[in-house]
This record gives sequence, structure tokens and C-alpha cells, in this order.
Amino acid sequence: MSSSSFDDAEDVFGIGLQRAERSGNRDFQAAFSANLSIVHLHRGRLDEAMTFGDAALDLFRGVGDSRGQADVMLTLGNIHANPTRS
Repeated sequence: MSSSSFDDAEDVFGIGLQRAERSGNRDFQAAFSANLSIVHLHRGRLDEAMTFGDAALDLFRGVGDSRGQADVMLTLGNIHANPTRS
């Protein structure tokens, strides 16, 4: 994602999320959802960013990861602060 190739990042994180869901690994589900939220934010897809961000926040809460929760809350704040958000 640091190379700004958001198409590639979206594909990789989407595949990772699918695998995490199949295996039932909630930690990885949270991480991939959080990263997908960031990708969608950078691409201006704010509704999708919120959807993945909310899911990630719920998952991080469920596994007791307070750092993950804080990171996602920052992303959600950036989504809400986006001037194109209605």
C-alpha cells in the first residue's frame, strides 16, 4: 500500500480477508478490514471505507485489541473529516 498502488492493495487485502474469514481468524479479519478501509478512503469511496472500518472496529473489540481499535478510530475520524462526505 505504501507504493500507492491501490488497485493491487485492494486485491491483496480482499484475498487476505476472504482467507481469514474462511479460517475464522478474527485478528486477521480485523487487520484486512482495517486496511481495506484505508484503501477505500484514499480512493474516495467513503461509504465502503466506513463499512470496512466499522467491521474492523467490531472485530478488534471482539479480540480485545485496543491498539487496533485506536488505529481504526483514527481512520474513521479521517473519513468523517473528509470534505466530500455528505
